[in-house]
Amino acid sequence: LYSYYVGLDQYHYPAPYFDARNGPPNFLLHNEGNAMFLDRTETAGLNVDNDRYSFACAWGDYNSDGLPDLYVANDFGRNNLYRNNGGGEFTAVSAEAGVEDVGAGMSA
Repeated sequence: LYSYYVGLDQYHYPAPYFDARNGPPNFLLHNEGNAMFLDRTETAGLNVDNDRYSFACAWGDYNSDGLPDLYVANDFGRNNLYRNNGGGEFTAVSAEAGVEDVGAGMSA
């Protein structure tokens, strides 16, 4: 059983297997230099469907446009595919691309 710490003696567990929507969020951190990292998750559009139990991710160009797209494998829910639009922005396209696998995603 998976859990994550959210406060003093409080643990939360995944919702039912088929589509858990209560996982801790993932982050996209941009290296600004000088030991500074900025959270670019929301501005990049990667906050959409970002509430699942993620296990792994992989970068690849699924639509052959020359830009690296992001695939996130999630346990207890659907997987996510984010199309790279360029300029540091992404669009969630899992359903459109037919890759919303609802199985247990252990690796991408």
